[in-house]
Amino acid sequence: MSFEIALIPENNLPNVRVVPMENKPLLAIAMENPRISQYPVEQRNTNTFNFLTWALDMLGVNNKEGGQGHHKAVHEYVNLKLKGYTYQELKQAILMYVAGEFNNDKLYTTQQFNAVVLGKVMAAYDEHKKQALNKYMRIRSEQKAEEERKNQELTPEQKMNLTKQGLENCYNAYIKTQSIIEGYAWVYDYIVSKEVLTNTKEEKNQAIKEAKEILLKRLSSKTMSRDTYKNFKADIEKKDSNKVIVEAKNILLKQYFDYLLVRFDNTAVNELIKIVSK
Repeated sequence: MSFEIALIPENNLPNVRVVPMENKPLLAIAMENPRISQYPVEQRNTNTFNFLTWALDMLGVNNKEGGQGHHKAVHEYVNLKLKGYTYQELKQAILMYVAGEFNNDKLYTTQQFNAVVLGKVMAAYDEHKKQALNKYMRIRSEQKAEEERKNQELTPEQKMNLTKQGLENCYNAYIKTQSIIEGYAWVYDYIVSKEVLTNTKEEKNQAIKEAKEILLKRLSSKTMSRDTYKNFKADIEKKDSNKVIVEAKNILLKQYFDYLLVRFDNTAVNELIKIVSK
């Protein structure tokens, strides 16, 4: 015995998450259907009525037992309070209730059917589902997280637009302040990766030397304790000091910007974007 579910028109079909999984549990399959709230009003009312009629038959309840008023209340309860479930889940919950599968001493099978009884049945169903679908829900959650991550990924065009904006911001800030915005050493790396700028080994070594001098001058022993300055200086003198490398990149980037300014004047930043876009 089952009940007929009126289908949603194809042009209004909602997206339903389906998890690829071997030996998928029956309760999981029941979840992978449109939620009650996703049905148009006409189909929803028809389906809820069909479910109610089926559930009354399953419980051996006729319209006189409990009264039509209670059954009408169940209809309203399903549409308003259980709209996050699927009709297939409601069916499974009733079948499990009739079979005595819920491990709940306070929930006894009865030949009454009202909103209170259905509410208790669905609460027991949720508890059972939580335990039975632990693995499935984990996979489902991971699938959702992966989809959200992909949706947040930028398209190549969006990435390029952000890069161009970063180049423009960096260049314009340099023209105004004669300094590179903190955290924008990536601009140097990007220009080098596009083979637009190539520095010789001698130029790089000279930039590193100047970078060390600038950093030591910027934070002299007068502005910090002796031990702090000693540690800072030791860090600067390291062969692969990140602070020095970043400062050296900024120096080389400034030199390149100066070259662009001399060559292209006011159109320098536009020319730079053209060059890297090739």
